[in-house]
Amino acid sequence: MIEPKKDNCETGLETQSHQPDAESAESQVEAAAEEEATREAAVKAEDPVAAELAEIKEQLAAKEAALEEIQQRYLRLQADFDNFRRRTRREQQEF
Repeated sequence: MIEPKKDNCETGLETQSHQPDAESAESQVEAAAEEEATREAAVKAEDPVAAELAEIKEQLAAKEAALEEIQQRYLRLQADFDNFRRRTRREQQEF
């Protein structure tokens, strides 16, 4: 009868021992993320060309998004005009 109690105690200890492992894994991930951010900041500070390149890439992405939006508006406007032209032609033929 004593043995089952020991098993219960041991399993309780095992579950408690797994919790710190999970917490330490999370802290390691956070530490790695902070280290990466620090490394990126150091690279930007040391290499202004890389920082400028990153800024230009961001600007390019914004301009490409704006261009895509303008192209879509142009296509819709062209389709609306084609529909208008067809509708007016059809109405003129009906009269």
